[in-house]
Amino acid sequence: NADVNASRNLLVRHKEKMHLHSIEKALRWQVERFISLLSERYKCLWSKARGLLAINPYYSHSPLTRSIDEHKGNTCLY
Repeated sequence: NADVNASRNLLVRHKEKMHLHSIEKALRWQVERFISLLSERYKCLWSKARGLLAINPYYSHSPLTRSIDEHKGNTCLY
């Protein structure tokens, strides 16, 4: 009877461990996806900001315009 209980406890612990591992894997994937989307959104916002600065004569010779020049092109997702 003690052996059966010990085996059952080991099986339950193993199932719990596997369940926690799958939850951890899913959470890791969600965080990576969120970071990726956030990065794309950041690029999109900088692209829009650069475009707005480029058409505004007040900022056309600003160092700020040159500093965000690395984000060329339209990287917006919509």
